[in-house]
Amino acid sequence: MKVKRQAFFLCSFQAVLIALMVGTAIGQTNFWAPTNGPSAGDVRALLINSRGEVFAGTNGGVFHSTNEGNTWTPVNTGLTNLNVNALMIYANEDIFAGTVGSGVFRLKNNDIQWEKLNTGMADTVLALAFDPSRRLIFAGTGNRGVLRSTDNGNSWALINNGLSDKNVRALAINDSGHVFAGTFFPVTGLGALGRIFRSTDNGNSWKQALLTQNIVAALAINSAGDIFAGTFGLFVDTRGVLRSTNNGDVNSWKGIKSGLLNSNTYSLAITQSGVVFAGTKPSGVFLLPNNDTTWTPVNAGLTNKDVQTLAINANNGRIFAGTLGGGVFRGEGIRIAHTPSSLGQSGREFSVQATITAIFNIANIQLNYRRGGDPSFISVVMATSGSSYQATIPANAVTSRGIEYFIVATDQKGLIARLPTSGYFSVQAQVSDETRVTPQPNGSEQTAYRLISVPLDLDNKNAKAVLEDDLGRYDDTKWRFSELLANQRYAEISDATTIIPGKSFWLLVKDAGKVIDTGAGKSNITSRPYAIPLHSGWNFVGNPLNFPIPVKNISLKSGKPIDLRIYNGSWNDPSTNPVSAFVPFEGYAAFNELSSVDTLLVNPDLSASSTSFSKQAASRAESYLWSIRILAQCQEARDVDNFAAISSGATGGLDAWDRPEPPVIGEYVSVSFPHRDWESHSPGFCLDTRPEPTYGEIWEFEVTTNIRDKVNLTFEGLEQAPNEFEIWVIDEVLQLSQNLRESNRYAVAGSGPDHPKRLKLVTGRHDFVAGKLAEVKHIPTTHELSQNFPNPFNPATTIRYGLPKAERVTLKVYTLLGEEVLTMINDELKTAGYHAAIWDGRNQNGRQVASGMYIYRLRAGSVVMTRKMALVQ
Repeated sequence: MKVKRQAFFLCSFQAVLIALMVGTAIGQTNFWAPTNGPSAGDVRALLINSRGEVFAGTNGGVFHSTNEGNTWTPVNTGLTNLNVNALMIYANEDIFAGTVGSGVFRLKNNDIQWEKLNTGMADTVLALAFDPSRRLIFAGTGNRGVLRSTDNGNSWALINNGLSDKNVRALAINDSGHVFAGTFFPVTGLGALGRIFRSTDNGNSWKQALLTQNIVAALAINSAGDIFAGTFGLFVDTRGVLRSTNNGDVNSWKGIKSGLLNSNTYSLAITQSGVVFAGTKPSGVFLLPNNDTTWTPVNAGLTNKDVQTLAINANNGRIFAGTLGGGVFRGEGIRIAHTPSSLGQSGREFSVQATITAIFNIANIQLNYRRGGDPSFISVVMATSGSSYQATIPANAVTSRGIEYFIVATDQKGLIARLPTSGYFSVQAQVSDETRVTPQPNGSEQTAYRLISVPLDLDNKNAKAVLEDDLGRYDDTKWRFSELLANQRYAEISDATTIIPGKSFWLLVKDAGKVIDTGAGKSNITSRPYAIPLHSGWNFVGNPLNFPIPVKNISLKSGKPIDLRIYNGSWNDPSTNPVSAFVPFEGYAAFNELSSVDTLLVNPDLSASSTSFSKQAASRAESYLWSIRILAQCQEARDVDNFAAISSGATGGLDAWDRPEPPVIGEYVSVSFPHRDWESHSPGFCLDTRPEPTYGEIWEFEVTTNIRDKVNLTFEGLEQAPNEFEIWVIDEVLQLSQNLRESNRYAVAGSGPDHPKRLKLVTGRHDFVAGKLAEVKHIPTTHELSQNFPNPFNPATTIRYGLPKAERVTLKVYTLLGEEVLTMINDELKTAGYHAAIWDGRNQNGRQVASGMYIYRLRAGSVVMTRKMALVQ
């Protein structure tokens, strides 16, 4: 439930939850306590932003407090008129100040320099109000009626159709966008009378809703839509507050005077629970419970009762009162004192105790608890003994996920206090070694590697202590454990290797069925985002909390987009299969593109109302105009996350559409798009996205592997490209090209990282592609059979041959004794030009042959050519 938007002549208020002070309660005798300022005389407007910072408008400028009034700092640079009557906050948290005779000034969020907004505005501004759903600003002036801005205050226009009174001291806007204006007009012998006007069309036209005997000084609207009007003037019997329960209709207003002492009412503020506060002169502050008709004075500690403005802190519910000549006072009706325990025991009950002091009698107090990561809280009534209250969190809620709770107290007037003022307390839970990593895949191939992490703060963080009791003494022929260092190199497990929350490690286990105990430890704190430092380049990270975290709850402190990568035999494809959740015990790769340290922030609050802050990359596949996927396989090793893509949002240079190639491990194959000209800590990229081409586009890519075997490439998604585009792969070194629309498979001999195999993917209209093919597609004048490359080889090599015309071709491998080993090409028709075939050192039955000399023979038409090659195992 939200509070209606409200404003009055001194300040525009956003109603919020009232309550709560964190600290030690020592017996509450005063509702109010003076703050330390501000130093200027009269406080005429108060404003509190979403960060809880307080701004005070005075006849000496604007003052700012970041600690709820304990200290104040003037913020007046550029404010050429220091006589400030009204303050208002915009949707982006820009602050507006209405001045006497100089119109409106704007202070941009987090800025220190005011700017004057004088296009159509040079008036005395008594009230400001903002309609967030329509992004409209309204200004009530001292002599020109109401002005409206539709462009964040840059320009203003009069909107006085039907507004007979031009002195506007109060403004308020309800959820339907209806605008209410409180005015006054001089009457001979009577001083001034007041009226309320209503506009249902964004201020384009106005109709009178109320005529009063006094000046309308304040307007406020509660969550039910009831409108409250505060008045002051010569007519003592009608001073005070009026309420309309029917959207301000003329006959719906009734006075609420009981207990108000016929006081002049200058300001109003309403809590989310419906409690109305009225600031008066000379009687201080009054409180009206929701749906009540009798006011209660709340002035204990208020040494200056000339109250001109009220505001409520949305973050902790504290009330602030600005006075004439007495500065700002801070008030609260209930105080909760509680010191959370630092540690609970998993599987055991957890007791919570608190002490409550209050101005009015307490109606109830509740403990709200849950396991870490649960979306909702369970409420229990706390038992009382005098001012002390106690409740117990049951044992089944105390787990390795940790404990989360908060306390809420309500008094008989409807005031509410909450501790902590926002969020919740988080208590670590001590656990034994019952938490386990799920069984590890077994084997010695690349596909058996996994990244693992531990979502606990372990008592013994030594990696060998954690692993050796389950896997045996470290033996790299039986199991391997390594971490990625800041220099992007791997370090094998050592006596100094530690397992800490937020970090993950490679683990390879040869034997099946291994399960790993974590050992004893504590859950991690969940009341604030968990910070994981990231060095430049790739980092291996893990969920520090023992419950899944949606990726939308993860962000980088730098504001850069974040893509998590997970390894299950090969890295996931971030375009069509992005990581959606940060799962405990799993490990992930995260890239930091900065040259300095960045921070991965994990928000543990999974409440439905919590704010997720991620800018992570969601699935991009639907945003591509088209893309070509390159899959590589060499024996069991695979690389499946490579895309040459086209998007209207891409720039052609390094941008958010491009993604770095993740680290390799074990026996690997890797495809990447090299961009050493880009300022990046990654030499290659798995996603290379370009803007839509007019004629064509070329992607250079590299294939590397530490497996001495051929690499099979498959090109998918060719049908997505425009029909008029040809798609070719070009090998400039071997002077080879292949039309991928005719055959989408291509093989190359394996090349290590020091000598990567470089290829080009060329797409485009015929003329564009033909020009690129002309650079490599030569037709020999005679038959050619090149020496295989590499030679000697182990175990794959490339055999290149050339044909002066189209012919049927047979290519076979023999031993030196003339025994046939393998038929590589069997009487196939080949076009004129250069071609290549890959021999992986296997015979016709798929078995690896022995080291030694072999002969390969090419028959092309009537021409036969042979060469020798050496296989070295």
